[in-house]
Amino acid sequence: MSFISMLFTLGGSSRLDIPSLIAVRPIAVIFLAYGIYHLKRDDIFGFEWHLAFMLVVFFLPFIQALPLPSTIWQSLSGRDLTDDVLSSAGLARRWQPISAAPNASWNALSALIAPAAILFSSILIGREGRFQLIAIFLIIGLINIVIGILQAIGSSENLFYFYQIRAGNFPSGLFANRNHYAVFLSTILPMLAVYFSSIDLLSRKPRLKIGVLFGFGITIIPLILVTGSRAGLLTALLGIMVTPFLYRVQPSSVAHTDRTYGKMLTYIAAALGIATMFVLTLFAARAASLVRLFDDGGSTTSRASVWEVVMNITDQYGAFGSGVGSFAPIYQVNEPINLITFQYVPHAHNDFLEIALTTGWPGMVCMICFAAAYIFSAWCHFRADILVTREVLFGRLGVVIIGLLIIASIVDYPLRVPAMASLLVMAIIWASSGNKQRVKRVAASEILV
Repeated sequence: MSFISMLFTLGGSSRLDIPSLIAVRPIAVIFLAYGIYHLKRDDIFGFEWHLAFMLVVFFLPFIQALPLPSTIWQSLSGRDLTDDVLSSAGLARRWQPISAAPNASWNALSALIAPAAILFSSILIGREGRFQLIAIFLIIGLINIVIGILQAIGSSENLFYFYQIRAGNFPSGLFANRNHYAVFLSTILPMLAVYFSSIDLLSRKPRLKIGVLFGFGITIIPLILVTGSRAGLLTALLGIMVTPFLYRVQPSSVAHTDRTYGKMLTYIAAALGIATMFVLTLFAARAASLVRLFDDGGSTTSRASVWEVVMNITDQYGAFGSGVGSFAPIYQVNEPINLITFQYVPHAHNDFLEIALTTGWPGMVCMICFAAAYIFSAWCHFRADILVTREVLFGRLGVVIIGLLIIASIVDYPLRVPAMASLLVMAIIWASSGNKQRVKRVAASEILV
């Protein structure tokens, strides 16, 4: 729990030169070492594929960063420029790694330590501990909302902006990028629905908590609008749409008829509350995401142009890619003159294209395997004949959060932020909660519908 809080406090940027990484990565190493040392064989049951996939993900940048004999790396596609430079310097026989930017690949490898530490730690804390972590994410979300509001009402130089390099003076909470902030807020909405269900089942005073959390939820929508993030707006709308599939009421708490009308009133109240906040935001002339939706100022065109360049140069680096983390220098070498500006392009703003460029076929195989596992998990949790328990609801929550992060990754790079990477790992763990073996172990008292 403390490690997740630390990641969101200090790991809100994807840049490798932020000072907070000096603390984040050593602490991540400690947590990872602790998790590996205390992991027992019984703990691994049900998480074998998670650990195997993590090892493969670690293996890719490690292999790409290892020096190879000149006869091997010179035979790889896309190494002509490196070969020419080394030949001119009289170093043609020097050993070189697969990666065109080995230091960046080593940095990418070290960036994977924090998500790996989250994986091992979440396995160790057990089933109930994993469920309780949702409260931590909600508290972090509340803190982000408060900070975002203080950023919105203050000046661009106020103390509540924690990163010097950021995208404009829009609210960004504990993040450096407003898009990552907005996407994180959109994942809070499905978490609220599952938490509502949990406190209906476990709390003696659920109405008070539901009232507080409902106000918490409708505050998120206008704040996302103010950020100016179109990706955040899209994921927030999708998060609202799936909320009814994540909220369940304990059968013994109300009669069937009262429960039906109660649900209807809840949805109507939610719709009216969100609509009211939406209109107020528009009248306040701060709904920057809607303004950008209809007037993108050429940003959509520039991203499409970047994607076109990335697709054109992907074939140049063949089956093994240019190296994890090497996108920025590779793009600079191949960037057309008409796209050169005073700002550099740190990422492709499409993680799938960037993975294809930097990891080649191995990375694409990993993406296909992940997609297949995700589709299977979604089918398992949302099929009509499944017994809806608390574990199944958390499984659905994991599937939804992963889906929102995937959608955001089509136009951005949220998962390259340590905080968001930790959220993805927890979503994957939650998505594994409702499989057939675990559902069989759930007590009858935990059935929600």
